[in-house]
Amino acid sequence: MVLNEKEAAQAFKAFDEAKYYKVAEVKSTKLKKAYKNTNNINLPWPENPNVKTFGGVRQRSTSAGNIMEKDGKLYIVGSIGLYERNKNGHIYRSHAW
Repeated sequence: MVLNEKEAAQAFKAFDEAKYYKVAEVKSTKLKKAYKNTNNINLPWPENPNVKTFGGVRQRSTSAGNIMEKDGKLYIVGSIGLYERNKNGHIYRSHAW
């Protein structure tokens, strides 16, 4: 679970070391909507028509510590909101929702 900038930095490091893999693509222009579409709310999210799944593994809802990508920029899901990393590697709480 990502609670602060230090834990977000560790998650970005794991991503850089290829410890993450792509599990879905979501048709959405907003990260908040993509987050909602990858959670089991009204139906199992892999059945959502706006979501394409990859990997053939058991899917779970998007949660803290997961990485979301939009327009080539990476975001770490925190316990509240998102974290992002700027060009200099600084981690900060994002306002991209």
